[in-house]
Amino acid sequence: MNAKETLLKRLEHLEYLVNHPQGILIDNGVAPTQHNDGANMLRKGLGIIVFNILEDFVKNKVAEFLAVLPTTGIAFDKLTVKLQDASIIDALNAIAEKARLEKKDDPDNWRGLIQDEAFKIHSTKNSNYEISKFSLVSTGSNVSEQDVSSLIKALGITGGWQSLKGVADAYGGGGYLDLAQVYKNLSSRRNKAAHDASFMYEYTWLSEAKNQLLILSSSIDILLTATYRLVNVDNSKAMERHDVSSMLNYRFLEESRAGFRETKQINGRARKIWRDVDLALANLRPNLERKKEFLILLDRSGRIKDWHCS
Repeated sequence: MNAKETLLKRLEHLEYLVNHPQGILIDNGVAPTQHNDGANMLRKGLGIIVFNILEDFVKNKVAEFLAVLPTTGIAFDKLTVKLQDASIIDALNAIAEKARLEKKDDPDNWRGLIQDEAFKIHSTKNSNYEISKFSLVSTGSNVSEQDVSSLIKALGITGGWQSLKGVADAYGGGGYLDLAQVYKNLSSRRNKAAHDASFMYEYTWLSEAKNQLLILSSSIDILLTATYRLVNVDNSKAMERHDVSSMLNYRFLEESRAGFRETKQINGRARKIWRDVDLALANLRPNLERKKEFLILLDRSGRIKDWHCS
């Protein structure tokens, strides 16, 4: 499975537990009881996993992007300076750390990791090159809010987290005023859940986590894909000279009692009402790249439930 498929499968498991028919995560009243203490322990465990799911998606999605970027034919010196540097020095540092950890767990495999990824670093001096998957968001043990900001800068996109918020706002944005703060809150709760035995992890945080992860993940994926599309169309100019906004166009499938309303603007005029969402996807997805569009599926409450880049 690719990064997005893995994310959605994990979010299915999270939603099942959050809405478990026996309410295993929900307190019964406010008094300390065995059930309530046990429910909090489960919530804390899930709070750790929730952020791990997000980190894993970011790492895997970036790895997919770095694997396909050189196939556009863009010259290495046309990449942003930050990405050029990251593909060498940051990759080198990250590979060394990964190999050190792998040597503990699998003493026979760490050499192959270094050799494979070092070959990619060496290839950046050639016209045909590869970029190590460890070049971005991999230098630390966790993916921080600053790592995401650095990722956006490496794409040649200005605005940092505001660029991600601009994408999310185009399809509702979940009502979040500051996506960077949403990310930091998820990270902070993970850390407290892991290291503070008395920390109380609220059920409402978990019940909102799926929507937060969908907003964060989809906006990151869309920015990465838009960047790839721009370079793939014109690989002759420097990466930062592209205007990513020219690729940020959307088509929506809004779930309703009548079916799925195909619109170009949320709550706008329906171009068509699809009774079968799979049929809608089969017809719309093949044209997304040609039309420079992204397809967003919204549930009946107007929240994102899925997205498609191709």
